[in-house]
Amino acid sequence: MELHIHDNMETYEVMKQDFELTNTKILHPPMIVHLNKAGKYTQMSMKSCKESYGHLQCIIQVKREWQTRQFICLWLQDKDIRVFDQVVFEPPPLVCNNDDNFNMWIPFQIAKEPLVETGRDYWQEYCQFLNNILGDEKIVKYVLARYAFRLTNPAIRTHVILIITGAEGDGKNRLLAPIYNIMKGYTCMLSSAKQLYNAHSMYESQNLFVLVNEANGIANFENSEILKSRAIQPTLYVNPKQIQPFEINNLC
Repeated sequence: MELHIHDNMETYEVMKQDFELTNTKILHPPMIVHLNKAGKYTQMSMKSCKESYGHLQCIIQVKREWQTRQFICLWLQDKDIRVFDQVVFEPPPLVCNNDDNFNMWIPFQIAKEPLVETGRDYWQEYCQFLNNILGDEKIVKYVLARYAFRLTNPAIRTHVILIITGAEGDGKNRLLAPIYNIMKGYTCMLSSAKQLYNAHSMYESQNLFVLVNEANGIANFENSEILKSRAIQPTLYVNPKQIQPFEINNLC
């Protein structure tokens, strides 16, 4: 007896194979981790996952007949899906246990950029710019050494909050822009440190560099102990919406 397969419909197994290239289930706490088109991992609740992928339809064979089913419901109930015990963010030199943990670390994208031959010495120009802004060669060397160290050892923190003060228009933002862009993908720019104190803040999750443009004001004074703890505490708890709070490495 010949079975008829629906036109333009993929089987569950084919869709599952493609789906798991960018999605995986985490057990503790329950969530789905998705690799988006920007090359960044995002986390969503089971409810959000069903809402996002509820439109996907597939076909399965039931008693020698092909039937249409909702893909995501089948996948979430499948005992053989791609699943990990917990999610971690462990850049080098940390070593991740890949059997149990799903590591959201992806190497710096800048490493894939081809070098462009030029007659200009951009490095020397940048160093001179820093000297002009900061006015102290020792401080310049410290800043450059600190971020060079983080690029080669992303998981090792320096336990320092770098505070740059000055008048508007004197080049503060441009000072760290090259470093910020080199670490792009693991950087975050905030208009105010107050955003860090939000109950569902995820700005420090999967990031190494948080740049706060405005760090003065009453809100920061009232939360000074919280801000200080960001520099010295090795871990912190995050509370994504619709997902149970869980502990992460504090690498910013």
